[in-house]
Amino acid sequence: MISTGNWNGEAIARKKDGTEFSVAISSHFIRDEVGNPICLMASFVDITERKIKEKLLIEKTKAEASSRAKSELLSTMSHEIRTPLTIIIGYSDLLDMQEIGKLNQKQASCVETILESGHHLLSLINDTLDLSKAEAHKMELYIEEFSIPDVIDDVRVALIPLTSSKNIDLLANVNSDIATIKADKKKFKQILYNLVSNALKFTPEKGTITIKTHPVNNMVQFDVIDTGIGMSEENVKGIFQPFQQINNPETRGQQGTGLGLALIKKFVEMHSGEVWVKSELGKGTIFSFTLPLNQEMS
Repeated sequence: MISTGNWNGEAIARKKDGTEFSVAISSHFIRDEVGNPICLMASFVDITERKIKEKLLIEKTKAEASSRAKSELLSTMSHEIRTPLTIIIGYSDLLDMQEIGKLNQKQASCVETILESGHHLLSLINDTLDLSKAEAHKMELYIEEFSIPDVIDDVRVALIPLTSSKNIDLLANVNSDIATIKADKKKFKQILYNLVSNALKFTPEKGTITIKTHPVNNMVQFDVIDTGIGMSEENVKGIFQPFQQINNPETRGQQGTGLGLALIKKFVEMHSGEVWVKSELGKGTIFSFTLPLNQEMS
């Protein structure tokens, strides 16, 4: 007997219960000496799991390409907007300082509103640029060794105008065994600044915000604890997603880009750390994050 006429392919098969699954088929005819087919030999292999993995890989590739395209578009748009906005803010500053002429009370109030809105928009654009870079993996870490207490003091000094206006105590409880850390200093400072300024927005007058540090294995845990209005379980869900805003009547009128916490998450994860939040409505909030004590130096 002679075996000829091989055929390989894939097909959809159906089980007795009607469930469909993918199979790979390998078949060939068995022929006699003169070429007449005697029978067909075929083998079937269930490849459902392989097909599922291939589909997931295709979907993942498409999602990553879409994410990169979105990030690049946001970055380009943000750059194009930031240039004229910087000019608007600059000339508004000149008007506000009355360097190029006196303003009456109504005019001064209008210029102040323009400045405030301009700075808010610029903050949104800068955050969008940072987030798009992080998502497109175009942002790098610049690791250096620095003093944790010094950075915390820098954040406290920068926020004195806000803490003083609301008579809020900003305290630090730094573990003396962890004086320094190896990390990206600029991003670390931005993480702390964003968390504390966020806490200031939702902490009433004469409240308290505390920055605590303590070691956890080879990591350092940082806690920003406030005595603010807290959040419901619903508000906590998805809080680290871009443009997420707390839906609470008491927070209306609080300006924010909705990107601060999303940026924090990106920066922490770039350091191979984690960030999370614990909160209860009316009982304050604790934002925590961890960073490796000795991040590999760049």
